[in-house]
Amino acid sequence: MKATSLPPRAPWCAVALLGALAGPGAHAQQAAPADDGATPAPSLSEVTVTGNPLGAEQTVAPSSVLSGENLLLQRAATLGDTLQNQPGVASSYFGPNAGRPSIRGLDGDRVRILQNSGASVDASSLSYDHNTPIDPLAVERVEVLRGPAALLYGGSAQGGVVNVIDNRIPREPVAGPEGGVTGRADASWASGNREASGTALVEGGNDRYALHVDAFARHAGDTAVPITLGCD
Repeated sequence: MKATSLPPRAPWCAVALLGALAGPGAHAQQAAPADDGATPAPSLSEVTVTGNPLGAEQTVAPSSVLSGENLLLQRAATLGDTLQNQPGVASSYFGPNAGRPSIRGLDGDRVRILQNSGASVDASSLSYDHNTPIDPLAVERVEVLRGPAALLYGGSAQGGVVNVIDNRIPREPVAGPEGGVTGRADASWASGNREASGTALVEGGNDRYALHVDAFARHAGDTAVPITLGCD
């Protein structure tokens, strides 16, 4: 067996060959020059974060307000019948002229009825055959408060609170700082018990004085049952 030795320049040739093979990889890792015509990154629009203007008591309180046209369309002979289409509210219906609001299945003294955010003499909480002392004809706005926040009005308000606003004590100028007079009138008729009702209201004043005059009347007879409802 004959041994052959590499010539002295062979190692240098191998090193040169490895350097040539590594050259393209090194060039590929170089960063591409910036293109002046590239599309710029889109700018984001301004985001504004604001706090809730309501206090903590009002934020956590599930409440609803019935006023304006909605109150006019849903107004009934009793306060309970007027609010019975609100979420969680029913009427303790004891005839066409006696009905107290029931909130989430609780009624009686567990539901407080306030007038202009103040207590009212309410015999309907003791007996269902009594109507509430507030007639819906003279009501401007009704606020219904449910949940634990109702306990702010007393420990007996476990079911909720119904606050009736009649604006007999205005909280703000009726016709603005310039002053003026406004009014409304309403009349209705029911054939089931021959009920006739009507109301009239006049308000006026300016930024210093206020005038409120309202009057309402209601008359109802016995409830008539059609003869055709009899069973054969």
